[in-house]
Amino acid sequence: TEDAQNVVLIGGPGTGKTHLAIAMARSQQQHLSFLHVNAAGLRSKYLGDTEKRIASVFRRARSMAPCIIFLDHIDHLLVSREELNGDNQQDQRIVTAFLVELDGAVSKPGDVVVLAVATDIDAIDKAILRPGRLGHHILLDIPHSVEQIVLIVRTIIKQLGHELTDIDINMIAKQCMGMSQAEIRGVILHAARRAIYHQRRPMPISDFTTNSIPAQP
Repeated sequence: TEDAQNVVLIGGPGTGKTHLAIAMARSQQQHLSFLHVNAAGLRSKYLGDTEKRIASVFRRARSMAPCIIFLDHIDHLLVSREELNGDNQQDQRIVTAFLVELDGAVSKPGDVVVLAVATDIDAIDKAILRPGRLGHHILLDIPHSVEQIVLIVRTIIKQLGHELTDIDINMIAKQCMGMSQAEIRGVILHAARRAIYHQRRPMPISDFTTNSIPAQP
C-alpha cells in the first residue's frame, strides 16, 4: 500500500467514473478498507459543520487504516478559491480544512489513500490538485473502440448468468458504439430483465434485441 497514489477520475455523466472507482477499490479490498463518501453530502449550512465532517471522514479512515476514501462528486465540495474572489469565506475554510487533512494523510504514506471522482476538474481548487496531493488524474471518455466496449460488456455480464460467446459479445459491442458506459450497462440490464421475465436462464443472445440496442444513426 505504500505505493498507492491519490487519484482523481474525471469524466462527464455516464462515462463510468463511479463504477470504475468502486471496481478499483474492490480489487484492493483484501489489502485496504473502503470508505465511500458523497462529498457533496458533507456540505452543511451551519458554520464550521462541513469542516468537522471532513475531519471526521479522515479520522474514521485513519482508524480503519490502511484505507481508501472514495470521494464521489468532489467538485461539488472543494470549489476553486480563485473563482470565489474572497466572496465566500465558508468555501475557503472548507478547502483549507480539506488540505490540512489531506496533507496529514500524505505525510503517512499507505495509511489513507484518496480516490476522488469529478465531472468538472476546473471547478476544484488548484492547490488540491498539485502533485503529492490529488496530483494523479485519469480522464474517462465515451469508449471509442470495439475492444474497449468488449471489456466493458465482459465486466458487466460477469455478474450475470449468461451463455454469450465471444462472437456474441463482439456483436453487442459493435452495436453499442457511440454509447456511454451507463448506456451500455442499460442495454445489458434490459436484456437481463427480458431473460428473467421469460424465464430464460442463463441469458441468451436472443434477449439482445433491436429494442434493447438502439439503432445507430
